[in-house]
Amino acid sequence: MRALLTLCRDEDPGVRDAAVFSVGTLDEAYSPAVRAALHERLDDEDEDVAEEAVRGLANRQDASVLTRLIDLLETYRRPHVLTLSAAAVLGRPELLPVLAVLAAEDPDDPGIAAALAACDPVRRVERATLAWHLLEELVFRRPDLDAALVWPRFSADLHLEIHHGSGPLTYHADGLLGRAGQDPSRAAALVDAECPPGGG
Repeated sequence: MRALLTLCRDEDPGVRDAAVFSVGTLDEAYSPAVRAALHERLDDEDEDVAEEAVRGLANRQDASVLTRLIDLLETYRRPHVLTLSAAAVLGRPELLPVLAVLAAEDPDDPGIAAALAACDPVRRVERATLAWHLLEELVFRRPDLDAALVWPRFSADLHLEIHHGSGPLTYHADGLLGRAGQDPSRAAALVDAECPPGGG
């Protein structure tokens, strides 16, 4: 980690970019030194380095990055995928106005749509409620399955994790519910059918 923090200040922007990416995506890297290094790179002269720093701080739910994130979203007609990912992970309603403008200009962009959904508190509650009902339905239908809802660190996605048979099986909760027409019972039935009793 000490080596990476040093490389975050390297003269070569490619080296800085790789170092900031590495620091920003390490789950265990939550120290004050890490946050300070990411903050230092927010105004890096290299756009990719700055965007990696924004994402790294958003991953850590650092609300102080909101202003810089909004600036990046407003500056580019098609924001970088990392910037949209940062918005989704941070999930703050303050981002809704700029995301709504982007969605109106490009309604088919999945990254914009995902960030918009993640930042809308009403939709977040709806998504979480549907996922919870899915888990309840699955536990009722298949008590033999070891099922849990998991929200991975540095992610805006909720996963349904099943321990069955030879190993774990992970479903993207929104995707599974989408396949089932947003019906938790039908989604549970899909999992039931894909996980036959006995682990076969």
